[in-house]
Amino acid sequence: MDYTELNRLKRFLLPAGGFFLLVLSILMLAGGICCITMGGSYATVSSVICFFCAVVFLVFGGSEFFIFRRLIRTLRESGELPMLLADFSRGKRVLNDRLILGTTWAIGRHSGYLAKYSDIESTYQNIIRNKGTEASRTLMVKRRGENAPRVLCTLLPGGKSDEELTDILVYFSERNPKIKFSYEDSIRVAKIINGRNP
Repeated sequence: MDYTELNRLKRFLLPAGGFFLLVLSILMLAGGICCITMGGSYATVSSVICFFCAVVFLVFGGSEFFIFRRLIRTLRESGELPMLLADFSRGKRVLNDRLILGTTWAIGRHSGYLAKYSDIESTYQNIIRNKGTEASRTLMVKRRGENAPRVLCTLLPGGKSDEELTDILVYFSERNPKIKFSYEDSIRVAKIINGRNP
């Protein structure tokens, strides 16, 4: 197995902040221990704050690494890890490197979400507005057996990535024709597919 490729995949999937939170939690834990050994009432308050922050940082920073480790173990046991690594290294990078489209997998950057095309039930664009203005836009994917859709990747706000998004959805439908799209997306995909096959 190519461990350098696996490390590149981990850096692609997980945000850099997770490692930073893990290191910060260790420093906060060490600071809390130092405050306890110094003694005094100020040291007690400082140590409580340091321990609390360390626990919070450990939960948010460390959980990503454990989830990634469990994911890799599951893929290794099922024999799909070599296919995933091949898709990661040779896949088409789109949306400013936020998404990799392989032959079998769609790999979202920093969302830590991997979607096998054959497992995707539906996909749609989620637009969140705040006081009438667009705050964020994401590509949501629901896999078979999951209760709710999850974020695959972020999109550019204001519809700036609509053309690329249409190409992505067409690519999805070519890999799995059973994928359900939102009403608007299904019209766009149908126009392109029908234009190719008159």
